[in-house]
Amino acid sequence: MKSVYQIATGLDTLATLVAAVEVVGLVDLFKGDDYITVFAPNDEAFSKLSRDYAEELLGDLEKFAANIRYHIAPGRITSSELGRIDSVRTMSKDDLLIGARRGLQVNNARIVEPDIKCRNGVIHIIDSVLMIKKHGKVREGQFAANFREQHVTTLPAAARSGGGTRDHRP
Repeated sequence: MKSVYQIATGLDTLATLVAAVEVVGLVDLFKGDDYITVFAPNDEAFSKLSRDYAEELLGDLEKFAANIRYHIAPGRITSSELGRIDSVRTMSKDDLLIGARRGLQVNNARIVEPDIKCRNGVIHIIDSVLMIKKHGKVREGQFAANFREQHVTTLPAAARSGGGTRDHRP
């Protein structure tokens, strides 16, 4: 069975998340032996980010990495287990609220594809990027310029087009 990283890289809908994981240095975690649960925003979810928020994340590697860690919980947590709990502690030491009123939800994101099993965990694809409430100071770094150059095709559509928070595909 493949690792979380191998499965994620094989899914066209997770290209932006994979690029982010690579930039913030979490590839070893995604390939490792420890079980993890990833609440993986699909590319459409990233395209819904406002231009300002996307640029804010790209301008601060620490904040960007913390946001990605906010989508990861230690252990292998299946959708049936999620349906029986109220919250999950993430790798960023923050809690995600779990709900099941209108389908399974994590905070305000809907799980659109649950239980993608991997050798070292499970992936649940979600329809929104999860937002951490506390924010640090924004710093522009070299990593942001490199990310923009190398992954411009995976940046949110809103950031590329300068538009609002909608998907701007033709």
